[in-house]
Amino acid sequence: MQAMRIFLGSSQEAVTRGTMGEIAVWIERFSHEPVPWNKPGLFLAGTYVFSRLLEISKEIDGALFVFAEDDRVWYRGDLTTQPRDNVLIEYGLFAGALGINRVVLCREGRPRTPSDLTGIISIDVTSNKRSQAELEMRAWLNSLEGQTGIVRLKSESLGPLHNRRFLDDTMNRVVGDLRRKHQALGSDLLRPRELLESLDVLFDRKTFRRESLLHCTLQNWTARLHAAYQTLEILGAYRRNLQDLGSPEQYRLYRRLLEAVDHYCMTMATYLFEQAIDESEAKKYVGTPEFSSRLPNERKFREEGGVLQDMDSSWDDSRKEACNVMDTLVAPLV
Repeated sequence: MQAMRIFLGSSQEAVTRGTMGEIAVWIERFSHEPVPWNKPGLFLAGTYVFSRLLEISKEIDGALFVFAEDDRVWYRGDLTTQPRDNVLIEYGLFAGALGINRVVLCREGRPRTPSDLTGIISIDVTSNKRSQAELEMRAWLNSLEGQTGIVRLKSESLGPLHNRRFLDDTMNRVVGDLRRKHQALGSDLLRPRELLESLDVLFDRKTFRRESLLHCTLQNWTARLHAAYQTLEILGAYRRNLQDLGSPEQYRLYRRLLEAVDHYCMTMATYLFEQAIDESEAKKYVGTPEFSSRLPNERKFREEGGVLQDMDSSWDDSRKEACNVMDTLVAPLV
């Protein structure tokens, strides 16, 4: 059985107390890979935490969250304790993405939790109950192996985007090409050469290599932003692939590529519309017909000699960076 990747979520206090470290040791002891929320490089500077959590939910096999007595709050006239708010939110996000059976709730102490979670069987990781908790953790992981194996057999051999459809023909063509490669290999991972050759097509268009922002005289910012968001989603879906099979240098460059495309999206969302776009809201509709209707009106810039005026040339820096990094990644393939 292939080792599973298990995301670990908690408050900083649970890390400081050593609770998260001990749980990570259990998971490694059972021959699986813990992915704690504070793992270096898991969340990159300049990226949105919620968007990254959505990406992580597609990259892992299961998740666990430590509900501890993190915060003291007043509830109906009584002073009580409850888990950190973001831990509650992230539990719901991963349970929705993975299914309730692939996410486990670990309680430390006796924190108050929402009534909707009252009936969920949890693992008590309070310090004096760790021996029993380790046994229960092993039983949960064993049950998870069977569930995860079924998912991989039926779906992941077609890739992480096996059931994703986009509005953009180029996106669908690239995803279809990747899907065929997964199917031919019968694997959920592609060799870097095969992967990067397909992903490079995403950049061979006006949104990236063929046209700068300053020379986009049609000023069709909605279409351009939508293409960039869809590109970012596809790249994010294959981050783990490069991490697992690519060289350290390839993975370092791929992370830079993700950062650059993400910043390019953020720049367009901030400066090319009459109002700054709420990216977390807009990303919910990426790849769908509703995307354009969710955006404010596009800004119009004065044009002289095929060049847009009153536009800061630095707005194009992240696009250039993305193209340069992608060129560096594919150069050895030629």
